Amino acid sequence: MNNNRITVRYARALVELAKEQSVLSEVNLDIRIFFKALELYPGFLHFIVNPAHGSMQKYAKIESFFQPSFQPITMNFIKMVFNKKRENYIKDICRNVIEMIRFENGIITAQLEMASPVNEALITRIIQKFESQLKKEVEMTSTINNELIGGFVFTIDGYQYDASIASRLKTISKQLQLNK
Repeated sequence: MNNNRITVRYARALVELAKEQSVLSEVNLDIRIFFKALELYPGFLHFIVNPAHGSMQKYAKIESFFQPSFQPITMNFIKMVFNKKRENYIKDICRNVIEMIRFENGIITAQLEMASPVNEALITRIIQKFESQLKKEVEMTSTINNELIGGFVFTIDGYQYDASIASRLKTISKQLQLNK
């Protein structure tokens, strides 16, 4: 069975239902919180995919944690996933929901990889510059990568601009090897 097909189908169903009920932004927030919990707490994901616990036992725990703050549509969706015994796909379903909502809202993702931390004001200016040029909202994440030595690598909408020292050193090294 194709995991991607399953996760896309479930994600599309939730997004369409949330749009119909005019709670897309609320469901987006719920799914992002749930997805972050799955990413940040490996024990949580392990509990969900562990076959030693029954699907509805797992859902009951999730319900006790999230039901007070999540939309009923989100909780019903999660319950359905567990009823259908598709909990192994929950993380990918969440990722697809987030991507579909980004697309629906015209949001572009960007990644800024830097050799050392920079001022938040600079990051904000970068985002604003791209938003004004593209006429779309930009959702950017930034990470520190010491292997870059200096400079940065910026990726937006599938395009990458590499202004790192490591990249320049590799280029110089290749040129020197060709000149031997």
